[in-house]
Amino acid sequence: MQNSQLSEKDRALRSKIRMKMSNLRSKLQDFEDGIDSGDSQQSDVDACKGEIEVLRKELQSLVDGGHTTFIRAKSMLEPKKNLSSKEKKLDFKAKFLKKRLKSAEKKLLQEDISAKLLEKQEKLVEDLKIQIETLSGERKAIKNFNHTRFIQLKDQESGEDKQSDKLHEVDQKINDLREKISKCSDSETEKEKHLKDELHLLEMEKESIENFTHDHFLENLASMKAKRKSGLR
Repeated sequence: MQNSQLSEKDRALRSKIRMKMSNLRSKLQDFEDGIDSGDSQQSDVDACKGEIEVLRKELQSLVDGGHTTFIRAKSMLEPKKNLSSKEKKLDFKAKFLKKRLKSAEKKLLQEDISAKLLEKQEKLVEDLKIQIETLSGERKAIKNFNHTRFIQLKDQESGEDKQSDKLHEVDQKINDLREKISKCSDSETEKEKHLKDELHLLEMEKESIENFTHDHFLENLASMKAKRKSGLR
């Protein structure tokens, strides 16, 4: 679909997407500048780049006429969404708990502390240490998000070969569809639209394989096709 063929609604949406991308690029620059000073983390940079890439794909789908399909599959392109904010919340909570732990440990050293209060403080110290350790484990799990997904996939599929085969198969389908689209005549508008929808689904599938979320994609795809069938009845 050419830019001139976009509806007024789509043109407004395109402007909105471009504005979001512009704001995110400014935000990305701030994050990158803040790495050295410690004001931001690499996860902030990665998350921001991911958001920009999703918007870029959305903009392209709008121009190509496959925006509805893109929106249905959009969640599958955001495996790291909100991880940065989760990290910050965990860091804040851990900092607060460590302050409480330090204060509780000081009370244990008081000479005039009663046996009852001593027992209470010892339990509090132990509980705080467990909470801090739990937060540390959760923090590491978030930091190693992609690696964890990779390990899970490896356990399920016994190696990387299957992923490589899937990518090769999807790439072949994408190339075949692009060739079919290029051969569509001006009178085959409906056929071209259908092929572009299929192309966007394949591109989403390729992305899901690369992000180790292919099973999730297939579940969503089955649901989407079922809804489409019921809508045609």
